[in-house]
Amino acid sequence: NNGYVRVWNLKEQMLDYTSFTKYTEVTAVQWDPSGCLLAVANSVGEINLIDHRKKTIVGSITKKSYQGVRSLHFSSNRKNTLFTAGSDGQLVMYDYSLKDQCLKTWSLHQNKITMLKSSEDSPDILITGGLDQMINVVDVREKSGVSVFELSFPITAGNVLKGNHSLVLGGYYGEVVGVDLRKSNCEVMKYTGHSKTTITSVDVVKNTSVDVKGAKKQSIKEDGRESICNNSLSQIKEKPPLISKNINAESKTIEKKEETRVFEAKTKDVS
Repeated sequence: NNGYVRVWNLKEQMLDYTSFTKYTEVTAVQWDPSGCLLAVANSVGEINLIDHRKKTIVGSITKKSYQGVRSLHFSSNRKNTLFTAGSDGQLVMYDYSLKDQCLKTWSLHQNKITMLKSSEDSPDILITGGLDQMINVVDVREKSGVSVFELSFPITAGNVLKGNHSLVLGGYYGEVVGVDLRKSNCEVMKYTGHSKTTITSVDVVKNTSVDVKGAKKQSIKEDGRESICNNSLSQIKEKPPLISKNINAESKTIEKKEETRVFEAKTKDVS
């Protein structure tokens, strides 16, 4: 809330440097794809660009509306391009190398934008969510390339699971919802575990592994994020019993082939 940005070297476990932007709340930070430029937004609509190598501010962007920027996104395929979204409900595209930096503005939401993510299918497709309960899918290459979806709750956080249609969203009253924008009733999965407090962050794991004691480690490649997310959240409700303890007494009295069958049957029941 004091305008300071501190960059830490986690490998050395020490503070690398501190930069002061302006005495106001810092609302968003984002590294560019090269890791050399850090964008820092504040509550009055200013964005400062910090050169990580020089450890100093090398540029700035000021939104004309002077309303807080809440999300930042550097384009991975457009040089010197930064997208911003904020309290005024607008998505803005900037080229920070030009004098007239603002390239395009989309008025998308009637309330604060709380989520700005890019599609996995194309870096030119951006997805926004807001407190007005709306999701917008924007193709920045087209003049009217905006698809609008209405949900049942104010969106406060979110992330992309797959493509530009599968999302996990967090809500104002503690909702965590899986969304498939291809379906007419797009709220396809609701997760429990939070009380009625606002969700401030949602993240997903793309590729990971499942390691069960006594079972072979398997790598989940396709839709791995959705599987792990569903598994970890379902375990909040009920923790499954350990398989090894359940079959230990039985398997000692059976032949080797039968032992394998018992193990598979018990494993199937638990899952």
